[in-house]
Amino acid sequence: MARSSPKKTSAKKSLGYGQRKDEIVEAAIVEFSLFGFSGTTMRKVGERAGVNHQLIVHHFQNMDGLWRAAMMRLAEDADALTRRTVDQVGVADERAALEAFIDAIIDFAVERPEAFRIMIIETASDSDRFAWFVADYVQRLFDTFRTCLVSAQRAGVAAPGDVGSLYYALIGVATSRFTLANEHVRLTASDPFRAEAVEEVRILCRRVLGVTPHPSGRA
Repeated sequence: MARSSPKKTSAKKSLGYGQRKDEIVEAAIVEFSLFGFSGTTMRKVGERAGVNHQLIVHHFQNMDGLWRAAMMRLAEDADALTRRTVDQVGVADERAALEAFIDAIIDFAVERPEAFRIMIIETASDSDRFAWFVADYVQRLFDTFRTCLVSAQRAGVAAPGDVGSLYYALIGVATSRFTLANEHVRLTASDPFRAEAVEEVRILCRRVLGVTPHPSGRA
């Protein structure tokens, strides 16, 4: 079954300063993914985090500050996962580096489907905050993909093609099953987050980018 969002709670939590701030950010991520920027309020976030909304004002000043903090958290998580995964295989093996990037995107989509739901909502408005996030964070992710893909293409272990087109083809296949999890469950009566389903996505993404099989037969 699709994963449900964390339940709201009305009880204030006995957490330290930093922990409570983290709880607010996590609650905001869920609210923004469900209702978008215009449909989210500090009161709603406070209810989900179990804190008075005035504490949110204290930490983040306004909704724009809260949104940016939430997106920075997601970007930092994605960046750390991508860098760690790609760095583990080294830059000498072009196929492994591209496969590592693919796996990092899929793993992030499994862990944080809210990130892509928020992006779908925000891209329609193309606001200043959205422009900031793309320029400061998404661009870095795209540049990493371009480096991995072009190296793999030159080495003959990935299909030729426009970087932008292949990037969005990858993002679509890698994330849609998890971003649209509720729809997936209703259409297929299966859990998109089960291990077998995630592995199917990994295989599909490799096919989309034309990643050639490893000479040893290793997946």
